[in-house]
Amino acid sequence: MREGARGVPARSSADQPTLEVPTKGGACKPRPLPTEFDDYAIVRLLGRGATGAVYLAEDRLLARQVAIKFVDAADVGDEARERFLNEARAVARVQHPNVIGIYRVGELEGRPYLVTE
Repeated sequence: MREGARGVPARSSADQPTLEVPTKGGACKPRPLPTEFDDYAIVRLLGRGATGAVYLAEDRLLARQVAIKFVDAADVGDEARERFLNEARAVARVQHPNVIGIYRVGELEGRPYLVTE
């Protein structure tokens, strides 16, 4: 596998994941997921579930691997965003070896995301 900057595997355009981005009419249009945003570099897709997709990423600032979950387009509205943030806050208050730690919550091109260990 080829490696790009900072040891992150390079991707071809054929295997680049997409991010469903809402348009003004409410429909969603697939756009390529940026390979880098904020302090993160996307490495690869880990899995897809009922509410979104999870990617392995490199936290470039702290030099560690993280998981980033993006919520699917169909689930995003004001109420869903608020529920997502409330759930993230609740999980962030829990400290237990069997519960993942939350590092950050954000939004990229209208899609909420959650960065975890």
